[in-house]
Amino acid sequence: MPFHFLIPMVIGSSDWLSCVYVCLETLRSGQMDMQKFIADGCKEALLEEKRRFCFLVDKHCTFSYQIAAFHDKARDMLYGKLPTWQDKCSDATNVPESVMSMIEGLRSTVSITPQASPVSQRHSRSNSIFRDTVPPPAPVLKAQTSPLARLNNIVKRPRVRTIFPHTSGTNATLLSFDEGDIITLLIPDERDGWLYGELEKTRQ
Repeated sequence: MPFHFLIPMVIGSSDWLSCVYVCLETLRSGQMDMQKFIADGCKEALLEEKRRFCFLVDKHCTFSYQIAAFHDKARDMLYGKLPTWQDKCSDATNVPESVMSMIEGLRSTVSITPQASPVSQRHSRSNSIFRDTVPPPAPVLKAQTSPLARLNNIVKRPRVRTIFPHTSGTNATLLSFDEGDIITLLIPDERDGWLYGELEKTRQ
């Protein structure tokens, strides 16, 4: 036996019908509330979109009014200037008085008195000065010394005294000296363990 036929057997027919009516009313009320909610949402969305559209339209209309006012002002200005421009250009041979006075000033002759050149004046003044003054005597020349001699006088090279004799033998790059000789160092610092100097008594 199907399940829906068991309900009238459990409860009475009148109670069953009342339950069905209650369920239907509940469903109908919920459906109406849902439809109202959807309708209110659509209305709010349309109103918001209309407000945005009206805002943009108002801004565009204001900008259009400003452009129209600018063109009206420019039109009035041009209408006021056009007759004056037409009157000035009606006669091509008519020249303004300011231009005519400038042309007349160019036609008048201008007298120019030649003046002496500043260069010639300076030249004549310098010639008169040279005629009146006596040239100074030439400076006395001093004896000049060689750069090497001046360098030796300026740079004081260190001097050392030997404490033992040394014989170079056949090596020409070495220096032979006796105990107590004075050697002038040509390079104050040693290089590769060697010192470079000159023996004063032989100048080697």
